Amino acid sequence: MESKRVYAIINPRAGGGKTGKSINAIIEELSRHYEGLRYFLTERPLHATELTRKAIDEGGNLIICVGGDGTLNEVVNGFFDGKSSFVRDVGLSVISTGTGADFLKAFGIKKGFRIPEGREIYIDGGICEFTGLDGKEKRRAFINITDFGIGGEVVYRVNRTTKVFGGFVSFLIGTLSALTSYRGAKVRYRIDDEERTERLMGFVIAIGQFFGGGMHIAPLSDPSDGLFDIVIMKRGGLRDFIKFGPRIYRGTHLNVEGIYWTRGKTVSAEVLEGKCPIDMDGEDVGSLPLRAWVIPNAIKLVL
Repeated sequence: MESKRVYAIINPRAGGGKTGKSINAIIEELSRHYEGLRYFLTERPLHATELTRKAIDEGGNLIICVGGDGTLNEVVNGFFDGKSSFVRDVGLSVISTGTGADFLKAFGIKKGFRIPEGREIYIDGGICEFTGLDGKEKRRAFINITDFGIGGEVVYRVNRTTKVFGGFVSFLIGTLSALTSYRGAKVRYRIDDEERTERLMGFVIAIGQFFGGGMHIAPLSDPSDGLFDIVIMKRGGLRDFIKFGPRIYRGTHLNVEGIYWTRGKTVSAEVLEGKCPIDMDGEDVGSLPLRAWVIPNAIKLVL
């Protein structure tokens, strides 16, 4: 039994509602391992951020996120002060029960209920400024992937349809649907001191490695190296995805013609022609313009 002051933030709607159906078993099992466990259930969008801040204010020193990647993003924003820094002396554990459950794949951990083993590592955090869905400027944190273009279009569709088939199938259907209509956008972007203007299908800013229900989009990314891995897709369409899609799932796509990979600490982008919706950790959050920068060793992750 551990003596830490542990809080669980649980999203009953994660995984298409499957988490809620197992909620009693989840709480019972966590309580066996963490004496004095306290838990909160989320009730609305962004509620997990409020609950995480409450748990930290009450003296919690380990926060366990039970839900999907979207829930995790909200919890991470509870560690973020809204400006430029993170709470670093409180641990974060993740139990992936959502649809995509992509974040933990970078650490070799599969989706499903598991008690964290207790191994601690510090990982980077990203801060991103963008135009929100309400047209106002937003600033949010992320620890997996933020992307714009085709990825944002896919997530918009996935989050408005059923997820009953699970992450892989849901995102595959969303991808195929988006590719029938999305034609890319002309974007001016800057990575550190290098600026370019070109037509793109997608632009990925990665701390983690996986998104889209198992796509190994940034296979070389190290979540603790103080850098974003950036993957730019200059070509696309349904025919290209049918041809090269399997390589993206395997993580062997970085040498495919029309895909560009680099690393950097800062990214900014504005759309000149077309539309560029933004996906942040599996949630459609807004659109360009965007500015993102990395904060090294921002979060104490307890695996």
